Parts: sequence; C-alpha cells; structure tokens
Amino acid sequence: MQLAIALTRDDVDAAHARRRWLNIGVPSARNVRAVSLPRRLCWALLLLSSFPLHLVYNSAVLESQATTEYIVAELDAGFLDNPGAAVSALEANWTMIGENPNAKWPGYIEESHARRKYFRDYIVPNAAHWDNLTPEACASTYSGVMLTTHRNLILVVPHEDPPRRLPGLVDEVAHNSWMCDAGFSWNPECRPGRARFGVGDSARNLTPAEPAYCLAEPFRQQCDLEVYAPFIVTVIVCNAVKTATMLALFFVARGRSLNTLGDAITSFLKRPDLSTKGFGAYDYRPMLTLWEANAQPEPLMWERRKKRRLHAVSRRRFWLSWALFIVAVAIVLGLVIMAVATDSDSGRLTTSFSPSSFLVKDYSSVVGWDALAGASFASLVVLVNTPQVLFSALYFMYNSLLSCFLQAAEWNALSLKPHT
Repeated sequence: MQLAIALTRDDVDAAHARRRWLNIGVPSARNVRAVSLPRRLCWALLLLSSFPLHLVYNSAVLESQATTEYIVAELDAGFLDNPGAAVSALEANWTMIGENPNAKWPGYIEESHARRKYFRDYIVPNAAHWDNLTPEACASTYSGVMLTTHRNLILVVPHEDPPRRLPGLVDEVAHNSWMCDAGFSWNPECRPGRARFGVGDSARNLTPAEPAYCLAEPFRQQCDLEVYAPFIVTVIVCNAVKTATMLALFFVARGRSLNTLGDAITSFLKRPDLSTKGFGAYDYRPMLTLWEANAQPEPLMWERRKKRRLHAVSRRRFWLSWALFIVAVAIVLGLVIMAVATDSDSGRLTTSFSPSSFLVKDYSSVVGWDALAGASFASLVVLVNTPQVLFSALYFMYNSLLSCFLQAAEWNALSLKPHT
C-alpha cells in the first residue's frame, strides 16, 4: 500500500507549487490526493480488500467441538443399589432447585416433566455404569470452560437408613457454578461438596452433603473440521483483487517513484526544488509556517540546538497513534475484567492467576453478552475478529511513527558522516 501512493517527482513539484507538503518513505494517507488516479484506485482496492481478510480469513476453515449440556443430580448411595426404589421415591417426592409450582411462563411445566422423565428412564438405570471419580477428579473435570468428555453427573452421598435424601437436580450448561457457595462468588474453593442441593426445601430441612464420590457419564468427544463457503469465497475474491492490483501497480509504478529517502535525495540533487530554496537552515515547523504562507526566507543566526526524534513527527500523527494505543489498551482491559468476573462467578479466579495457568497453552475464559445468544455464525466471526482490524491499524500507525523517527535519524546522520 505504501508503494501504491509513493510519489513521483512530478507529484512533488505539483504539490510544492500549491505549497502542500508530502511524505516520502513513510506510510501516509496525505499522499493519496497527490498521486495519479490509477495509483489512487490501486491503493483503495488494496485497502478495501484488506478489511474482509482481517475479519474472516482465520475463520474460513475452523475446528468445532461439541460441548455438552448436562444435569447434576444428588443421590443417596442406596438408590444406586436399588434403582426401583429411587424411581418410586422420585415419583412420590420430587425436589429440584428452582422448580416453581406457580410458574406461569409457557413450557415450564412441560420442561420440568420432561426432565423428570429423562432422569427416571435414563439416568437412574444407567448411572451405576458411568465413570467413578473422586470429588477432586470430578471438580477438575467439570470446572473447565467447555465440557467435551462427559455430561450428566451424579453426586453420590453416603447412605442413610432410611434414605432421607431424594434426587435434587440442577440443570446446567457446561458451567461449574453449582460447585460454589451461593453467596460467595469470590470464594476460590469450588468443589462438588459445595453443590447447592436442598436449598429452599425447608420441609425436609436438607442441607448440602459432602459426596463420597461422583458418577460421570462418559461422552465421546465430537470434533469437526468445518469449511464456511461464504468466507472461502470472500477470501478468494479478496486475494484475487489484491493479486491483480499488485500486478497492475507493478507496471504503473515501475522505475518512477520516490520510494525511499535516498531516492528523494538523488532526485533533488539532480534537479533542485526552487520553491524551497533558502529554507535549508530552518527547523521543520517554522519552515512550514513560512513556506505555506509563501513568505520569503530570512537569514538565520546559527545556533547549536538539540532535537529529539519526537520533533520529527507531526502532532496529528503523534496524537492519533496514542489515541489508537489507548483504545486498544482499554478494550484489552475491558475483556480482562469480563474474564476475571466470569472466572470469579465460576470459582476459577485463584486458578486463573496461579503460576501454572500461565504455562497452559489452551487456558481461556469464555465471555459474552446475552444479546449474542441468537447471533448468527457470521456475526460472531466478525465480532471475534474485529480486534484484528484494530491491531492492524495500530501496526500501520506505529510503523509510520517509527519510520519517521528512523528517517530523521538517517537524515541527521548525513550531516555528521559522509555517506556514499
């Protein structure tokens, strides 16, 4: 893109005649108005074809993993030896966290009955054949961000005679908040023994019990390699546009552009610029003030002055770079705060900041908003990849900023030591 708007000597002379200054060897949108129409068109095509690539390139081919929705239930160990007794107790006295007999919203009663039927016909008869895990192993397995290897879970509490504890259920979607204390979202200790069963059941006065072990239903992990056709087409079209544009630019700009500071020095030594004659002793900003006003330069008394690289950059470029940097830092801090809040609610806060977590490659936190629940795949991909556009803008701004610094240092070095 920088080569697309690299100036020719004719472009420079035309701009200087109108007292407009331009940039050579530095990425600058200021040059766009000064170059020829074919070059402007090439620059616009390269710019416009870059946005779709930043947004969809990494998601055209992707790996998808199926996560599991699961039910967490608490059972007396005696019910596992006699599933029929569990079914009878279940029919006689059902307990479920959050079940509201006065609920009026559509589908609530039907959903409750369906969950009860699923528990009776599938979970109770098959639970004894599931993976037997210690509470610690259970907590480790179900505390991940996404659950891909297991689904339904039974917390088995010690047997009481007669059995007092009936099935209590919590419907969860790959989340481990049931391991934590209800009133202590910042409590780092989240484990199956803290599962909130019996809450609100004042008639039986049941409190959470420490499980002896867990029974976890194994789930065959499903992993697919998916190709999203609209994104593939977008990537192919954008790459084709870029290729054609670069070929056209090769023939349009070959051998005529002032691409580097050395090209500019060579050109002006061969044919001096009359509009800037007499301004050689002026600093950057005083020279621009007089030159743009078409004023004649006056003799200056030589003074030894120190200049920082900062003075080589225009105020607009400097403050725009800082503004983009602040926006990027603010976005990152906002996402970090959301991730910390998510880990806090699920009891993973201490684990998130433990030294070992920084050594795990795939450690992550899932954050989002309720409004994204019904979003399409394309919308989510664009949202997730939007930071890449911001970081690309940061790259161009800081590339331009550093190029100005280095170019000023190189120009100054020419006065200190001869270069050939």
